Amino acid sequence: MSINEPPPDPLEPSFDPLPPLVFPPPPKRVDWVGPLVRCCRLLLAGNPFYLASAAMMLYGIYRVSIDPGMLHEEASQLAFNFSSLQLYEVMLVVTAIVLARRAVWYDSTLLVALENMFVFVPFILLSQAALLGHRWPWAMCFAASALVCGRLWGMKHYIRELNVPSQLLLFGLPLLAVNLVFPLYFKSAIEQDNEAWARIRPWFWFFILPMLLAVANVLPRAQTRGQILPQRPWLPLGIYILWMAATCVHIHSIDYVDNQRTKFYLFAPVLWMLTWTLWHRLDDFAPHAGRAVRTALLALPALATFVAVSAYGAYIFFTLTLLNVAGYAALFLVDRKNRFIEHLLLASLAALVAGMPESWGRVVVPDFLRQKTIVLSFAGYVLFWVTRSSKAQMGFCGAILAGLGTEYFFAPLDYLEQFAMQSALMYLLVHSVRWTDDAEHGSRALRVAAAIAWTVHSFVWVRIATVDVYRNIALAGLLMLAIYYLVEILRGTVGPRIIAISSLLVFLCVPINFAVEVLRITPTGYLTVLGSFLVFAIGTAVALTKHRWNPPMEVGVDARDGGVRPAPQGGGAT
Repeated sequence: MSINEPPPDPLEPSFDPLPPLVFPPPPKRVDWVGPLVRCCRLLLAGNPFYLASAAMMLYGIYRVSIDPGMLHEEASQLAFNFSSLQLYEVMLVVTAIVLARRAVWYDSTLLVALENMFVFVPFILLSQAALLGHRWPWAMCFAASALVCGRLWGMKHYIRELNVPSQLLLFGLPLLAVNLVFPLYFKSAIEQDNEAWARIRPWFWFFILPMLLAVANVLPRAQTRGQILPQRPWLPLGIYILWMAATCVHIHSIDYVDNQRTKFYLFAPVLWMLTWTLWHRLDDFAPHAGRAVRTALLALPALATFVAVSAYGAYIFFTLTLLNVAGYAALFLVDRKNRFIEHLLLASLAALVAGMPESWGRVVVPDFLRQKTIVLSFAGYVLFWVTRSSKAQMGFCGAILAGLGTEYFFAPLDYLEQFAMQSALMYLLVHSVRWTDDAEHGSRALRVAAAIAWTVHSFVWVRIATVDVYRNIALAGLLMLAIYYLVEILRGTVGPRIIAISSLLVFLCVPINFAVEVLRITPTGYLTVLGSFLVFAIGTAVALTKHRWNPPMEVGVDARDGGVRPAPQGGGAT
């Protein structure tokens, strides 16, 4: 307050000024127009009109083929569809060349891919026509072949930047021959024998098509990676896969015309070969992919075999899984530190057991069922990883699994519970060889308890069982004893002696039981006479070994006095 300003009146009320009003900012408007415009631009940049045009062409041909109101004769329908396809494919190639000359690389490459997808479609029409009894598709097959070669030559010649090596065109000739054989051969073959295609079709699905797809692995790799889309190194492999897809559709159309049902398991060999090919040629698609991605792709061949997991494809599943085992084993030998490949190898081995055909399994087990093998293979896979652990807890879990697996898989056996108990206790003892007693509290007590339980159970089982199981019990003791000493030799250290002692007692329980039975039926007089000889032998043994367990006293030591007796004077003999 300044000096000239009057003092405030104490009776006048004072009011503090009110704070200024602060209004919240208005809510921001959600800009949904911008993202929508960006999505539309991305969609248009991908040019979906070409894809829609190809789909409409295929659907139109399908409608013409099944609609009797458009063209009443099958020959007219076939001529219309064939000419439409050829004209459309020529339009694809010409447009691709024009766009390439204007450096519109994405759209040009898209049209090249569409052309290679359509390249074998006309042969499907001609195959159906030939099988339906038409006579003139012979000339059209050669015309279609000439047009295919001409269009491929035009793309390679006029689009210089297109990565289409000469080896790709050379490898495409067998596919062209396969697609050309159907119209030319099967018309006469089916007229003579209705079952001709039924006998031949498995060779195509299981052998010819996978082998043709395997050719893609030897396609030349690009030396340099081009900057534009037609120069990408994955283009030759992609074109070849499109040719293979069209050929598979052709084979499927033959099945349809011949009233053969195409099962899913028929595609398993082709899919299996495709997964291995993609893994082998990963550098063409992703040259900078890490080791983890390449290793993860190895799971695809194992998954592809499950396409044939049905009962009809049991032999296909078994064969493909066996090939997977061989492939994973070879890779594991090269890279032993890769645990994922090791898992795939063991899982394939388990699947190999699970997928064994029932007719093979009944040779060993009369009541062999697929369900039992699936459970057994899964349990065996888990049991393997449990066995590799050195923890006593894992060994106990593995023993339970071994006992339950024995009881499930060998259900018709007599004394099933006793066999399950024996297998569980034996597994626990074998697993206990790897335990570290100092690091795990209670592991030594668990081993001793298992050894005592195994020994007691064997003695009790011998007493209640028939002579048929005597051999099994004796062999179990010998087997455990052999495993114990084998582990000692391999590791170079002495194992737990309780395992060797219990194994020896289990082996001896059979002769001990036999001796008890003999003594039970032997007269008392004979036993007394034999006992006298036995006691005499014991006395002789005591006399012969007395110097070991009772050494003679030193001179001057009197055991009765408990002290030292002085030696006699004079040096004379006493």
